[in-house]
Amino acid sequence: LTVLRELRAYLRESGEEGMMPTMKQLVDDGRGDLRKLITKHGGMRVMAARLDLRLSRGRSDLVWGPFDLDFAIEVLEYAHMLALESDGGDGIRMPTAAELTSLGRNDVDEKVIEYGGYSEVARRLGMDT
Repeated sequence: LTVLRELRAYLRESGEEGMMPTMKQLVDDGRGDLRKLITKHGGMRVMAARLDLRLSRGRSDLVWGPFDLDFAIEVLEYAHMLALESDGGDGIRMPTAAELTSLGRNDVDEKVIEYGGYSEVARRLGMDT
């Protein structure tokens, strides 16, 4: 969740929303911390593919289809909230349609379906279903 929030903030500050920054850009902008987080989560190509962000140079051979960074953060925040409310369990998991509906978030449920369903969104975000 931290890497996605930091990446979103960086993209908004730089005016480059929708574009994955290069390692050089991050270092030049004093964001070596974000570079390390992105590397820890699979690197630029993997993160760009998972979040449907364009690469600055060429096309990635990894194509996972349409997705949305703000949506990813929102789903992870719900998953984190539900994990805190539970008995601890084994970490965070993908919220169910029933859980999202009970929170009044039918819009999030609809986006999950638009982005390939619960298993696909969970896989992209590294969560269990």
